[in-house]
Amino acid sequence: MTDRPTTAPAPAGEQAPAAATRVLVLNSGSSSVKYQLLDMRDGSRLAVGLVERIGERTSRLKHTPLAAGGETRETNAPIADHDAALKAVAQELSRDGLGLDSPELLAIGHRVVHGGMFFTEPTVVTDEVIGEIERLIPVAPLHNPANLTGILTAQALRPDLPQVAVFDTAFHTTMPEAAARYAIDPKIADRYRIRRYGFHGTSHAYVSRGDGAAAGQGTRGRERDRAAPGQRGVRVGGARRSLRGHLHGADASGRAGDGYAFRRCRSGRRLPFGPCRPHVHGRDRHSSQQEERSVRAVR
Repeated sequence: MTDRPTTAPAPAGEQAPAAATRVLVLNSGSSSVKYQLLDMRDGSRLAVGLVERIGERTSRLKHTPLAAGGETRETNAPIADHDAALKAVAQELSRDGLGLDSPELLAIGHRVVHGGMFFTEPTVVTDEVIGEIERLIPVAPLHNPANLTGILTAQALRPDLPQVAVFDTAFHTTMPEAAARYAIDPKIADRYRIRRYGFHGTSHAYVSRGDGAAAGQGTRGRERDRAAPGQRGVRVGGARRSLRGHLHGADASGRAGDGYAFRRCRSGRRLPFGPCRPHVHGRDRHSSQQEERSVRAVR
């Protein structure tokens, strides 16, 4: 029988230290910071908020303390950069007794857009991880710098806490090599890291798991379809049985990235999903009808 570690009782007259059960989740985007403070005992949200239009004269911070049942507070004032935004978030949390200096804070999680082929799962941030995120800035110039600022600012505010990075591209790292490659010189592709990485992986993973649970079939043993964010639920690609990416939604059209994957079909319409199905002899009319129905579905 394995001995379990025990915690020494607090001396008489002193209050026992609070258990660390809270996690702050940061999404430091190109011009905004979204955040949630979670209680990991039950997954409840203690506070949520948003800083938007960073770097503009019309910056806005919107904060809602859910745990205290307080009302949403909104501040409109210039916020120069992401460092200032995150410090403003820390101040708002402190006003509700949920500050970053709380002993109940267990860790800080960060959404990072681009992890290349190096990061395949949530990763504890080290100097090496920071260096790799910085090295990937050329392939995500709008997002990785902001993501990195969020990590560095959080480290400065709580250097004793583990920082964990969750990468958008991790979901797609099991994409077959043939699907990830463009039809260009492999040496040039490797030199400049040109390939289909896939994006919005955290959303795809969440939707896939939720869809499987809702269908009563779990997340194993069946292929899942993935919906593209912003595309009104259009099915854009199958995920492997492990729920990892097989084809990124934008990849089937030869366009990879953050935007829609459009393609033209015989009807001349531009549709936000993969390539036209081959028009088999005798099925042209059926295919055109399908295209028209798809156009109506995504209008």
